[in-house]
Formats: sequence, C-alpha cells, structure tokens
Amino acid sequence: MEQLEAIRTHIVNLKVQEALQNNYRLELGSAPGTPIDDAQREKNLTILFNELVIALGIERFMETPVEALDQVAVMTVVKNHDTRGIFVSLINSFIAAYQTPETSEKAFKCLEELESLKVAAANIRFDRQKAGQSNH
Repeated sequence: MEQLEAIRTHIVNLKVQEALQNNYRLELGSAPGTPIDDAQREKNLTILFNELVIALGIERFMETPVEALDQVAVMTVVKNHDTRGIFVSLINSFIAAYQTPETSEKAFKCLEELESLKVAAANIRFDRQKAGQSNH
C-alpha cells in the first residue's frame, strides 16, 4: 500500500510539473484577470491531481493529456464541483443505468451524446487555436 501511494505521489508530481510549464485557457486567479502565483498553482494542482488520480486510476490518469487534467481541475474549482466526485458519479451513474434492462438504451444514448459533445468541444478548441495562430 505504501508503494502504491509513493507511485501515485510521483506520478502526480510529474504531471503537476508538466502542467506548470504551460498556461492554459482556464486559470485560477487571486482576482479576476490575475492568475495565482506559481507556488499556489502548484499546491492547488497537486491537491486536485491527487483527486483525479484516485477517481481515474493511475493508468487512465497517466494516459490523459496534462492540459485536459489541468483544465478539468480548474473547471471543477470554478464551478464548485467535487473534483473526484464528478468522475465517480459519472461512472457509477452509467453502470447503474446501463445494467438495468429498462434503462440501458437510454444510458447508452447518453454516452453517445457525451461522445458527440466531445467532438463539438474538440472543434471549438481547434477553431480557437486556429484563430490564435492566425493572429500571430
């Protein structure tokens, strides 16, 4: 158990250090338009990434791009949502709905809607990135 905790801590630290090398669209701020300092950002990301690695598991956490981890972590704070709880709820809700014959089709349709929303979000990010590159 101690070994697993050490691995998790190491992995979180690696991802936090990677995130600190970048600035992303969403940032936590000490005041509107004023991002928090690097030390506070590191502290916050460490806490939030620990919640994410517990919810996602080490393998999925490692496979997830650091930008996605950072932005999800920030969004959960901005929206005042439970960082770990949102993923646990998503998985548990899907399992409960999908395993029940009367609700399995609706659960699957919700999953397809999420997949469609993922594509729409990727298109928005692509368009924003493209627009940003054309301004340089």
